[in-house]
Amino acid sequence: MYSYLNKNLSIQSLFSNYKMVDDKNEVLVQLADLVAGSLGRVFAHSHYVKEASDIIDALIGKMMPPEYFPYRYQVPAVSKSTNSSSELVTRFVVKDVIKYINQNSKSDPKVDLLKFLYFCFRINPNQLVDVHSIQGSLSRLHKNITVEQIRTLIRDLRYDGILVVTAAGRSGYKLAKDENDISAYFNHYLNYVKPMLRKMEVANNKLKKLDVDNHLMDSQKFLLLKQLINVSEKF
Repeated sequence: MYSYLNKNLSIQSLFSNYKMVDDKNEVLVQLADLVAGSLGRVFAHSHYVKEASDIIDALIGKMMPPEYFPYRYQVPAVSKSTNSSSELVTRFVVKDVIKYINQNSKSDPKVDLLKFLYFCFRINPNQLVDVHSIQGSLSRLHKNITVEQIRTLIRDLRYDGILVVTAAGRSGYKLAKDENDISAYFNHYLNYVKPMLRKMEVANNKLKKLDVDNHLMDSQKFLLLKQLINVSEKF
């Protein structure tokens, strides 16, 4: 390797000035070997261990998601057995995520956040990733990024159509993987929308006497409001 690098490297880089050492005498090499070996037990099929999720839980707040050569994300190959609704949801969401990553700027913090969520999703699609773990990863690329900024990025991803879900009574975010996640996604917003519609309905009932004489609610600017109130009466 020493000869190869010396022959092929024509510019200064991390490999321009180094020497071979015995890891028995180098603590940092031992640490690198420990971390690389631990990740190998997560990603390498030949070394995979059942404790993979515990390993990632210990490392995830201190690492960035890996890049994929040639730097373009690919949709995992579909198996012939992919016919359940959960598998179809997973594949749809993953395809949407990969398309978003490939089509948007690599310097966009939303893309970096989505890469991290996708990375976590591939490890354990059921695991919610807490906002501080996301912050720990993104801060390596976007210094001084705050929790509030991360929540704003997640909001913007949702506006862009990415199905980032949360669970009632639990903190953290993840990508949707099945019908239950899709249901949780919509129920999360219904918990906000239904009380608002109820308040509108109460106010509308108060204004009905005024409306009898003035037809206030029949004006064009109140058309959408009337439609929303009619929807609320169905709940």
